[in-house]
Amino acid sequence: MDYLSHIDKSEFFNEYWNKKPYKFRSNMDIVIPKDPISHILKSNIEFPQFRIVERGGSINPFLYTESNTKGLSQIIDQAKFDNLSLQGKTIKILEIWRFFNEFESLKKWFLNYFPEATITINGYFSYQDSLGASEHYDFYHIFAHQLEGVKKWKLGSMVEDNPVYEFGHKNIKSRQVLHEIETQAGDILYIPPGVWHDVSTESYSSHIAIGVNRQRVYEFINESIKELAKYNSSLRSDLPYLTVDAAKVNVSSISEMDSIFEMIKIFIKKKYNA
Repeated sequence: MDYLSHIDKSEFFNEYWNKKPYKFRSNMDIVIPKDPISHILKSNIEFPQFRIVERGGSINPFLYTESNTKGLSQIIDQAKFDNLSLQGKTIKILEIWRFFNEFESLKKWFLNYFPEATITINGYFSYQDSLGASEHYDFYHIFAHQLEGVKKWKLGSMVEDNPVYEFGHKNIKSRQVLHEIETQAGDILYIPPGVWHDVSTESYSSHIAIGVNRQRVYEFINESIKELAKYNSSLRSDLPYLTVDAAKVNVSSISEMDSIFEMIKIFIKKKYNA
C-alpha cells in the first residue's frame, strides 16, 4: 500500500508540503461498517475519547454519559445518547485507528513513511447542518480523508509559519477565504500547519483527520545536546559567570562558550550524516 501513489510526490513535497492546501485521491479504498458509531460504542469507549462537539466547543457530557448530580462519569450512557438530537453536531473519536483494522494499517504506513513523527488519526462524524469549530489552524500537517458524504472547507492564509503548541496561538487577523473546497468519499485534503480553515456539513458526513507531527529543528538540537551531555562533563557544568557590566565581561568565558557551541555543531553534523 502506498497512500500517496496517485500523486507526483516530488511536486507535492516541493510545491505544497508545509506551504499550501492540496486536494487529491488515494488508491486506498477504506470500508467501514454501515453504523460505525454503534460499532465503536460496543467497544466500551468512554469520554473524552468519545466526544460530541458543535460550533463553540464540546457539548455538556452530562447529556450522554452516566454523570449525574451525585458524581461525574466517563461511561457513555446508551439511553441518553439514543435520545440526543445530533442535528448540528459532530461526534469526534480520538485515535479511531484503535477500532478499525483499516485505520490501524493506515497509521503503520504513515509511521513508516514519516520516521520519528507522531501520527494521530481522529474520526469526525458530522450530522445535518453541523459546523466545525470556529476558524482555527492546527500545529501539525493534516490529511483529511473523506469517508462518506460531502464536507465543505473554507481555507484562508497561513496565520503562522511552523507553529508550535507550547508557544501559543496567534490571532487570525485576516478572515479572507482563499479556497472553497468540497471533499467527497475518497478525497483527501492536505492542510499545512498554520493555515486556518473552517468546515461545514449540510447532511451526514464522516472523515478521518490524519495528523503528522514531525520533530522540529529546536527539538532535534535539544535532544542532541542532551545526548552529548551524557559523555561530556563541560556541558553539565554551571554556566560561566558573566557580569552585567560589559566592561567586566570575562573574555575567556565567552571563548569557552564558543568552543562548546562548536563541539555541539560537530556532534550534530556527525549524527545527522550517520
